[in-house]
Amino acid sequence: TEADGDRITFYAQSNGRGYTGVKDGYLYYNGKLQCADTDCKYMICTVNGKDYVVSTSGVVQKNKSSLKDSDGNKVSTNSDGTLKASIDGSFSTLTPTSPDVDEID
Repeated sequence: TEADGDRITFYAQSNGRGYTGVKDGYLYYNGKLQCADTDCKYMICTVNGKDYVVSTSGVVQKNKSSLKDSDGNKVSTNSDGTLKASIDGSFSTLTPTSPDVDEID
């Protein structure tokens, strides 16, 4: 649990460091699961120089030809879940955040 009371999902490597990248279909940054805002449905999150499209549960959206967010904007994605093209409008961006390690219970 972070300082604001939100529960987070964390993935650590065997050396104890937080994982950055896609693991088991989910996107992590410094160990913290990156999730789209619930009012957006999907968002673009740039990690390691790649623009990934993630859902509200943090699932990377792979091989989508016409993915629509809550505002009706449409994009397509590549096989690795990165943004291929904006078809109609553009998705909101999610700034990757690290866990607030001083406040985790």
